[in-house]
Amino acid sequence: ELVDYYRHHIAMEEEHFFPRALERLRDRDWAYVTYAISEQVDPLFDEATVRFENLRGEILSRFQSRAHAEPTGTEQQLLTDEVSRLENIEEFNAFVEFVSPGTRLTRTEQGFALICRDSLVFQICDVGETTAIWCAHGFVQGMKCGED
Repeated sequence: ELVDYYRHHIAMEEEHFFPRALERLRDRDWAYVTYAISEQVDPLFDEATVRFENLRGEILSRFQSRAHAEPTGTEQQLLTDEVSRLENIEEFNAFVEFVSPGTRLTRTEQGFALICRDSLVFQICDVGETTAIWCAHGFVQGMKCGED
C-alpha cells in the first residue's frame, strides 16, 4: 500500500504539479525554492551517507589491502555492488586504483581502452560508458596488472 501510495503521489506530481510550476514560476521563485530546499536535511539520505561513509571506507581499504589476493564470495559481492554505483569513467578509475593500481579506463575514437601501466591491455567498442565500465570491471577481475 505504501509503494502504491508513493507511486500515485509521484505520478500526480509529474502530471500536474511540475508542469504547472514550470509554466508559472519565475527565476526569482526558482532561486527561492533552490535556497529553501538546500537548507533542509534529508534524514533518510543525508544522515545515512554520513553514517555509512566510514563503513564504505573500511570496505574499500580492505579491498586495497587484498588487491592481489583472491576475493571471497562476500568480498566479490561487495565489489560488484560497489561497481554498480559507479556513474562515470572518473569514478571507475578512482575505484579500480584500489583493485589494480596503475589501471585506468579511457575514451578513444573507437570507443574505450583499458590501460595498465601505460600499455593497452583491452579495447572496448563504443558501447556506452556504463557498459564499458562493466566490461572493464570484468576484465580487471580476471587480471593482475603487471603480473603474468
